[in-house]
Amino acid sequence: RVLVHEGLGTLLPYRNLIAELAGHRPLLGLAVHDSEDYLRLPAQHVNATLGKRYAQALWDSGRRRFDLLGYCSGGLVTLELAKALLQLGAEVGQVDIVSSYRIPYRVDDELLFLHSFAATLGLGTQALGLPSAEQLHSAVTRQLQATPGHLAAGSLGQALAQFDVAQLKARVLAAANGIAHAQLYRVFAHSVQASRYAGSAPYAGAVRLFVPSVGNPLIADHQATLRDWWQAAALAPLTVQTLQGNHFDCLNAGLSRHLLEEHRS
Repeated sequence: RVLVHEGLGTLLPYRNLIAELAGHRPLLGLAVHDSEDYLRLPAQHVNATLGKRYAQALWDSGRRRFDLLGYCSGGLVTLELAKALLQLGAEVGQVDIVSSYRIPYRVDDELLFLHSFAATLGLGTQALGLPSAEQLHSAVTRQLQATPGHLAAGSLGQALAQFDVAQLKARVLAAANGIAHAQLYRVFAHSVQASRYAGSAPYAGAVRLFVPSVGNPLIADHQATLRDWWQAAALAPLTVQTLQGNHFDCLNAGLSRHLLEEHRS
């Protein structure tokens, strides 16, 4: 099974899943090793470029059959990876997508980057003084009504003037010290921007979607929204499973139990 990195470019969110799956079947993780090269990729080409690169690397390994799993923005990379593997002649087995979504608007606002970065690292967003997800949702909705399709730089800072973005950034990066550094934050922000883009051609196979039970305040009707987008992204019927938790903690024992039970059967 191949695990595809998420927005940080690392396998950090998979650490518990890896520990639970280790020893049951071969695992391979894909991560960003050259962050400068990653940042040089135009956002609109990140997912397709990485999908092709990773497919070639997997093909060159000599293996010819792969099961894929991608979480968050890694789901979009996984989709392109599956397409590229088929084009090379590989057999793609299970394609598992966990809480992934193509953002339907351009994101350039740092307050949203900071909130998502801190939550991804498991840092307490409220303790850091960041706005709540509900506050962000309200502000994002207002800004997109004013400028449809684009969340411009500084727009949330204007809507939520009580939050000092520069101070919050310094606080978040200080809290992340030892886990992630400023370069990783830049990688993460670039990944969020890249999450607006996905190839137009659908995947000629089946996708299994794992959706968190707790809704994401930034995505209206999140379960239906994710389901509809991923069904359109693949030609075969979509299978949907629900995982307990929210977007940031759904890579939990429930997922590993499901994958292990499937392996035993």
